[in-house]
Amino acid sequence: MTEANFWRDIVRPRLGVFGVVQRLEIPNVPDTLYCIRGAAGLIELKHAYEWPAKSVTPMHFAYFTVEQVNWIEAWHDAGGRCFVLAQVGHDYLLYGAKTARIIQRGVTRRIHIANSLVHDYGKFPTGAIVKCLVGSAAT
Repeated sequence: MTEANFWRDIVRPRLGVFGVVQRLEIPNVPDTLYCIRGAAGLIELKHAYEWPAKSVTPMHFAYFTVEQVNWIEAWHDAGGRCFVLAQVGHDYLLYGAKTARIIQRGVTRRIHIANSLVHDYGKFPTGAIVKCLVGSAAT
């Protein structure tokens, strides 16, 4: 599965039933805009086929840039909702804007999971993700 497939096959159908979920194609801006239950925000989608084989090896998401993190942090600092939603193998993780820089730099699987707002293995945790997306913008 690729990031495009993650969007098409999982994110859009699972989150779209709760409101509007739309892909964006603007450089350095998160690639998904949403409005769910009156809460609007942005989500940067990331995908990796698998975790590194060694538990001490940091995992980096391809094409996750410092410029994207700067934008996410600026949006958050202005009071907006912004998240990073990732699929790594069979794991699904949702990160808040405050942890985007840590994740972008690359950390071990254990630290990825510890820094996530939501984590599940094997099934997309729709309810928990929606709860975070519509919760406080201070995530």
